[in-house]
Amino acid sequence: MHLAPALMGLLGASMAHAEPFQVKYSVHLIGLPLGSAGLNGSIDPENYKIEANARLTGIASVVSNSKGAAVSTGSLEGRKPAPATYATTSSSSVCFSFYQILSL
Repeated sequence: MHLAPALMGLLGASMAHAEPFQVKYSVHLIGLPLGSAGLNGSIDPENYKIEANARLTGIASVVSNSKGAAVSTGSLEGRKPAPATYATTSSSSVCFSFYQILSL
């Protein structure tokens, strides 16, 4: 699913007050959890703030404990966002080396 059209719809809507939103996703393969992601923020007629995060879960986190997050704030110029700040963070730790997996 592409989030850009949904976000642009939120940005283009005529609003009299801030419109908060929250989206949560989870990824599974044959019923086993692999990861999760979230997106939340608020948009009013003049400004926006969007936060995103993702992390590996379940069996995927046994191989690599990875996670990341991003946040962006800015103003709206007409129907277009004008970013003012942007920050990201991520971390990853490999729990098993390739050789350890082969020796199991």
